[in-house]
Amino acid sequence: MSQRCFRGWWRSTINPTGLAGAWEDKALNVARYVHNLEAEAEAIIEARDHMERRPKTARAQAKRLKSYLKGELQRTGIMPKALDLALRLHSNPPSVVINDLAPEFEAAAERVLAKHQELYRRLA
Repeated sequence: MSQRCFRGWWRSTINPTGLAGAWEDKALNVARYVHNLEAEAEAIIEARDHMERRPKTARAQAKRLKSYLKGELQRTGIMPKALDLALRLHSNPPSVVINDLAPEFEAAAERVLAKHQELYRRLA
């Protein structure tokens, strides 16, 4: 009797239609994943092409704006000043130089903040 039970044990535990349904679901999910990967690859290619064009566009715009700024600085003779930027006109070759003074600006701001905090502490 026990031998008879072991011969066909898998027939009672595995439903062939259940396996087919599970396989169909798996196959559809794999196909969806493949479709998603293909779409992602196309999106990456499109983004790469866009990113390859961006530096050229940004450099061209910076060049145009520098030329505009140079012309306006020469025309007006006014040299604007700010804590975070310094503008100068160079005559040989004619150009505009923009120096980033952010580190000095941050150091100055920290000193001012420390002085303010010291004043508040003394007044409190």
